[in-house]
Amino acid sequence: MQTESNKSLVQAVIDEIVYRIKKGELKPGDRIDSQRELAKKLNVARSCIREAIQALSLAKIVDVRHGKGVFVSSISLNSILNPVNMNVFMNQTELLDLLKVRMILETAAIKEATRNINSSDLEVLKKHLDQSKEFLKLGQYEDYYVEDYEFHRTIVRCSQNNVLSSIFNFIFDLLIQGMKTISRVPGSPGRGLKWHNEIYHRMSVTDIDGSQQAMKNHIDQVIEDLNKLDD
Repeated sequence: MQTESNKSLVQAVIDEIVYRIKKGELKPGDRIDSQRELAKKLNVARSCIREAIQALSLAKIVDVRHGKGVFVSSISLNSILNPVNMNVFMNQTELLDLLKVRMILETAAIKEATRNINSSDLEVLKKHLDQSKEFLKLGQYEDYYVEDYEFHRTIVRCSQNNVLSSIFNFIFDLLIQGMKTISRVPGSPGRGLKWHNEIYHRMSVTDIDGSQQAMKNHIDQVIEDLNKLDD
């Protein structure tokens, strides 16, 4: 495996493992070679193996069991709809395209979620909202974005559409690293939190049109901030 960049090396490792799974050499439940063994067999640095395994784990293709090894995951919707066939390192154009897909999915999801949401779900949303505020106040952006993810995931779960939830998780897992870079845009997390507040309020009063518009405005704001990274 001799390629020109670390990006292509990591993708080459991913492609090799996925090929072995598709070919049937590796089956669900099988243990994959250790990082040391893979690095030796594929003639790449262990750092490339580590990044490839992280990407495969994110795509739900493999299951990392600490202290036991890395195993091929059971077949599931998440292992069919996965980012392995896409670039591991997404550029800005790809991130913007994904945000447009997210716009379609989440505005549809929040319509059903607003119809279905109950007091228990609203408490969960409020908890993620409050924790987001606290982490933002402390400047703990990693923790802030975990709560951001959970806020949105709760909304999609409330749509009561399992396929939509699986697709959303796939999209958001791809976006999350790119989303974190937006924190470099002054005021971006605060603007996001403002829209989370509006979304929560609209959902709490069962305002379907208002919640859809708030979600659209929120994602438009994310797109606008991502574009500022070029400025």
